[in-house]
Amino acid sequence: MNGDDEDDDDDDDNDDEDDDDDDDDDDDDDDDDDDDDDDDDDDYVLLLLLMMMVMMMLLSLFLLLLH
Repeated sequence: MNGDDEDDDDDDDNDDEDDDDDDDDDDDDDDDDDDDDDDDDDDYVLLLLLMMMVMMMLLSLFLLLLH
């Protein structure tokens, strides 16, 4: 039975190492997600600028009509 216990301990150690490898992969995925978030922020800024331009054009048209 002692031999079986030692084998189980070895398997547990290997599982821990595998878990560590998985954690490293997850960290890489998190970095990729951060890049995606930056792209989303850029899209938001571009959309905001576009909306500001449209509002300025509408304001200009409105002022021209009033004049």
